[in-house]
Formats: sequence, C-alpha cells, structure tokens
Amino acid sequence: MEMFPLMPKRFKLSAWRLIFAVPALLLMMTVPGSGQVPGILHLEVQFVNAGTSLEFGNLKSLDQNGEPVSDTSVVQVRLSVNTTLGRPYILTQTLQGDTMNQSGAVLPYEAIRFRVEQEAGSGLIRVPDGTPLRPGSQEIYFSDSAGSPASILVTYEMTVPAAQRAGNYRNTVNYRVDAN
Repeated sequence: MEMFPLMPKRFKLSAWRLIFAVPALLLMMTVPGSGQVPGILHLEVQFVNAGTSLEFGNLKSLDQNGEPVSDTSVVQVRLSVNTTLGRPYILTQTLQGDTMNQSGAVLPYEAIRFRVEQEAGSGLIRVPDGTPLRPGSQEIYFSDSAGSPASILVTYEMTVPAAQRAGNYRNTVNYRVDAN
C-alpha cells in the first residue's frame, strides 16, 4: 500500500522549512600599505512572522470533495546588513538542492516564488519579482559603492501544485554577505 498516493484526499504540507545559516559574519581585510585593517560586515536574519525558520504551514492540493485547489502561503525574512568596510557588498541566497518530502517527491521550482524589497539603503535589487526559488546561489542585492547599511525584505510565496504528493517538504536556504 502506497503511503502517499498520487491524488491524496488532502495535501498536508506541514513543517516545510527554509532554515537560515550565517547569522553574522566578521571579515578581516587587508588594505595595501597599511597592514591589517579590521572591518565588520554583519548580516542579521530576522523571521518576520517570528520563530526560527520559514514555515509555510499545512496546505492542501485537493478540497474535501477531491477537487484540485492550490493553497497559497506567504512567509518573510528581513536581512539587515551593517558594515564598517566602506566597500560595496553582495547579498546572496543559496538553496541546497531540490525541495523534497520524506519519500523523495520533489516540489516543482515554480511552486515557491520570491521577491526582494529594499526597506532601507540605496543599493540594487538583483532579481525580478516572482522569481522561482531554484537550487544554487543567487545574488539578490548589491549595495551602493560606499557599502551603506541596508534592510532587505525577502517574501516567499508558495502555491501548492494541484495533486502534489502529501508530506513534509524541507530544504535549507543560506544567506551570505560578501565584500566586493
């Protein structure tokens, strides 16, 4: 008997998590002719809806009558960058492979889309609104030439595909800030 039939009565997507890494980063850089100059490049990650992860909750792909529906859920993370380097920096997000449930069913890339908004700062958003969340690294923000502090809001919207297999779908997103 198959544990997750192709057309489940109710799609339960519980505890789907995007877990952050790199809550802070201290960077030491060398300036030619001056020896080692310490500089701080700090990334703070805050989950807007509280908690310690991005969790979309319980969603379904079929209604109580077995008709296809596409539940949608939105979660947000705020990325705040502070620096004393006086140099531009790049903010990157990395998704670690495919998003799968415990039996290996893969969530299509188009099921999770994201947008990036600049709340403070004067840099450049590097991705268009509604970009699918795909495996690998993706630059999402490039600071101004002075490397000014910034606050970036990343909004992830998940729409469950009709007849998606039930399960707890998990993956990890890492955020990283690097001096340019």
